[in-house]
Amino acid sequence: MKKKLPTWFSTANIYYPNKLNIEQTSSETSAKYKAELVSGKSLVDVTGGLGIDSYFFSQKIDQIHHCELDQNLSEIASHNFKILGVYNVKTYAQNGLDFIKNSKTTFDWIYIDSIKKG
Repeated sequence: MKKKLPTWFSTANIYYPNKLNIEQTSSETSAKYKAELVSGKSLVDVTGGLGIDSYFFSQKIDQIHHCELDQNLSEIASHNFKILGVYNVKTYAQNGLDFIKNSKTTFDWIYIDSIKKG
């Protein structure tokens, strides 16, 4: 955690999910790089996970919609956003593709890291 997610590691009261979720999450280095590629008003993170990408996107985009199928992981991400002082990320415990289909909003960016079947 110290190398992969130093911001989370050095912040008190951060919640962590199981080891597999941590292994699958983006590193801060890669998330910062991805955030440098975007700008605008709104972004949907279809595969939100722990929220590392959403956190860094939130520093470049006005409104982030973080979608995560796993209710527990969505709640952890929501808690951590508050602890980290991020208030322009809305979390949704649902399928991100369904969120987009059912939304009447036009988004500047749709970010999909990977989608697992099964």
